Amino acid sequence: MIDIRVCPSSLQKEFITYSPKAAKSLFGVAKVNPILGLDRGLSPDIEKSDVMERTGHPCRLDFELFGIKIGLVKKRIDKILDKYTVFPEEARQLVDRSFLSGKMKRNYVRVVNERISRFIRESE
Repeated sequence: MIDIRVCPSSLQKEFITYSPKAAKSLFGVAKVNPILGLDRGLSPDIEKSDVMERTGHPCRLDFELFGIKIGLVKKRIDKILDKYTVFPEEARQLVDRSFLSGKMKRNYVRVVNERISRFIRESE
């Protein structure tokens, strides 16, 4: 059995990344990027968009290229990625009803909107 002491998908305190031993067993590398999965990004040999090359942030095209690389059809890729192009109204309502201060609510919404705009940037 693989020993995973910490996990990046958990919101529990002190759970940040995979243990080096588990990462080596699962991915073949000891260092794991909790955002993209591996320290080399989505795939080391995948073509990167000019946006990714210029800013270091992946845009929708990078995820589309990855989807194609792993064998997904365009329609499925679009269905998956379209969910991340807008801030759902239900999520906005949850933020509005949260116990965050007004300033923190505005900051949270701003950060989400910034990430969405990074994601939907067009490659040249």
